[in-house]
Amino acid sequence: MISHANRITSWITTEILKFPTVATRRDAIVLFIHAAQALEQLQNYNGIIQVHSSLLSLLVEARRSFPLGVVVFALEHHLQAQELVGAGLQEG
Repeated sequence: MISHANRITSWITTEILKFPTVATRRDAIVLFIHAAQALEQLQNYNGIIQVHSSLLSLLVEARRSFPLGVVVFALEHHLQAQELVGAGLQEG
């Protein structure tokens, strides 16, 4: 399961980095955030963590190529995802 999660995280990061400009990368980040929101509705907490771990990893690695606003936006969503997962685990 850990191997699968690592592959998903790597795939998301690779897909975002395929885009040539900051604007298109930002759009890809927004797309994956929407995917994480859909995963929330499905109560797929592992999927949420995979998406947001990828985004956090990407921003830490490539922080110089993203405007600060994009970094803050992604980090805010990462923190929200952590809260959702924590709430979901308490319910289950």
